[in-house]
Amino acid sequence: MFKFAPGTHCEGSTAEVGFRNWYLQGKLYAWLSLNAGIRGQAFGTNFDVTLLNSNVALLLEGKLPKPTYVAGYVHLDATVLEFIHVNMDFDFAFGNNCTVVGG
Repeated sequence: MFKFAPGTHCEGSTAEVGFRNWYLQGKLYAWLSLNAGIRGQAFGTNFDVTLLNSNVALLLEGKLPKPTYVAGYVHLDATVLEFIHVNMDFDFAFGNNCTVVGG
């Protein structure tokens, strides 16, 4: 979180940045791994079936308030019932990415 001097604004704008010149900028990284299955014994035979094996990675960065900007990237790699494979990436962004300049 930054406290900017009065009159500080975004490039191409005259409106002051943030709330009372306070402006938050940050990044969040996350990773999740999930494995689910069934293990047991039926009719004298042991079995081990994987229902879901997945990994998700996330990068999220943002700036707020006034103007608000959020951008991110997600990667998903999963196997369902050992024969459906999913591997996808996508990114997103919305809002006004502010380049702060002095007042």
